[in-house]
Amino acid sequence: MLAMSLEPENPMSAARLFRLADKVVMTAITAALIVAVPVSAVAFVARTL
Repeated sequence: MLAMSLEPENPMSAARLFRLADKVVMTAITAALIVAVPVSAVAFVARTL
């Protein structure tokens, strides 16, 4: 939001910021899934033992 308030007359900046934020969010979700799947698998195995 700060970058958009610094350049309100430049709509391309807002679009670029949104695209960057979308990429960051998707990367975070992907990383969380990559971490969560093995952790939940280990927890499942530990619970069944």
